[in-house]
Amino acid sequence: MYVIRRRQMLAGMAASGMLVAMRAIPVLADDELREHARRRARQAINAFVTVLAGHGHAAVAAGQLAPERAASDAVRAYAQQVVQERAPMTEALYQRADASNVDAPRALLADDAAAIEMLRGLSGGAFDAAFVEFMVLRLRSDGRATERVTSTAKTEGWHTYANDLKPVLTGELRQGEALAAALGVVV
Repeated sequence: MYVIRRRQMLAGMAASGMLVAMRAIPVLADDELREHARRRARQAINAFVTVLAGHGHAAVAAGQLAPERAASDAVRAYAQQVVQERAPMTEALYQRADASNVDAPRALLADDAAAIEMLRGLSGGAFDAAFVEFMVLRLRSDGRATERVTSTAKTEGWHTYANDLKPVLTGELRQGEALAAALGVVV
């Protein structure tokens, strides 16, 4: 009985064109899901490039202040390491972004520019504490942007590129957090 009614229903649907429409629905859904995934990946890539390029500029600018303003040799050494790592990393990011038609900020982000100005007005222990806090906060943000790219952007090699940066970013973050703890800075 069930088989006969199902056949009658399918025959009626086929005659009315509904069966064809029902078969097209999963294809449209798959296409929409793929397009949604592409948009999410592109948004993650754009955010990643913006954050890492902007913070790369900021890290270099802040790090270049340390030789004159820092009281701690450990902070000066950390700042020097950050400058040496982030300057070429940011340049490589520009090249990759340009090759992928992704806009990358070529100057300090507004928040970073204000923070750099604040750092310019500090010296000694106050500079050390503010610099380390500045770096840790930006490196945590870099880590979040990197995680988003590695989880969503499996195309164009961005996943691999972000994974390649993780050890440097993680190392800088751990060093910054250790310095913050040594200086008594809560971040």
